[in-house]
Formats: sequence, C-alpha cells, structure tokens
Amino acid sequence: MTKQTAADREAPLTDDSLLTERVSHLLGQAHRRQIWMMFLDEDDVQAPLIIPCADLPSDPGRRSPPPDPGTSPPRMRWRGACLR
Repeated sequence: MTKQTAADREAPLTDDSLLTERVSHLLGQAHRRQIWMMFLDEDDVQAPLIIPCADLPSDPGRRSPPPDPGTSPPRMRWRGACLR
C-alpha cells in the first residue's frame, strides 16, 4: 500500500472502486466479521470519522424476538438514548 497524503484523503469517493480502495487502505485485511460505518459529505468526501459496529448476529437473515422492555440491558437503553 502506498502512503496517502492529506490531498488524497480529501478526494471525492465517486464510485465503488475508489471506496473499496480507501477502505482497504484504512482497514487492511479483515480478521473478523465486523461492519464499519464511514460517512461522506454532499461532495462524496470522507468525513474524519469511522465507527466500528460490533455485536452482529451470527445469522443476519434470522429475526430475533423483540426484547422485553423491562429486561432490556443498560447498553441497549444507552444506545437508544444516544439516537434520540
């Protein structure tokens, strides 16, 4: 991999190949199954923030039953409060 400059980081990600190249540069090779959120502005320039998302279901096609509101773990309540 080549080293990116500040100008490269500000280049718009206008198609899938540019986006794939940027993600490969930033994250390298996957070591586990994980989703990363990457944000682009209205000009398709990457925002200076990438967020990993953990706790993915082992089978994304299978629906989990909704949690009982009285037994919701504190982590879930905190996430909900952040989204409001």
